[in-house]
Amino acid sequence: QVTPIMLRALALPDVVAPVCEFLAASVRPWRSRPTTVVPCIVDRPVPTPPRRPLGDVVRLVAVGGLVPGKDPVTAVRALATLRARGLSCELTWVGGGPLRSEVEAIAQAEGVADHVRLVGAVPPTEVAAHLAEADVFFLPTRHENFCVSAAEALAAGRPVVIGSCGGQAEYVDAGVGELVHEQTPEAYADAVQSVLARLADVP
Repeated sequence: QVTPIMLRALALPDVVAPVCEFLAASVRPWRSRPTTVVPCIVDRPVPTPPRRPLGDVVRLVAVGGLVPGKDPVTAVRALATLRARGLSCELTWVGGGPLRSEVEAIAQAEGVADHVRLVGAVPPTEVAAHLAEADVFFLPTRHENFCVSAAEALAAGRPVVIGSCGGQAEYVDAGVGELVHEQTPEAYADAVQSVLARLADVP
């Protein structure tokens, strides 16, 4: 959210360079000078880790803080929904934050504590290793600016299931994943199953 004070300040520079059109659209009405999108740049692993054939367990990996905006609670409940539907899956959440104990409690209450792994904050090389192990990058975020972690997942060759609000809508489409418009466990579970079926043969 851009505050009125910030918008007035953004009218002053010669050029403003937001990282996506999503942000640029909020800024341009306040400016008479150029607003130029300069996207984030993420590294692509070389070589790109190949996707493994789907095994007995589907590996979902999230990268982000355990904070309300990333909505790890919905992630755990979506995992429980998928398992109730008969899909054997597990969730690894990379990143720490104040909701850790709440997420652990909900995982316990939903009966999926043995299938949720909270690894905390790790160095970038370990983030890349977790993405390489993933079948699907899964982040039920409520709002993003650009979502670098989703772009990193795509650069690592992993399909993405993510909330729709933010700059990620400019680079996630049906060919690489799914944007979820409803913030419910059922909607995210549907999206995971859709992506697994639709992109199963994409290398």
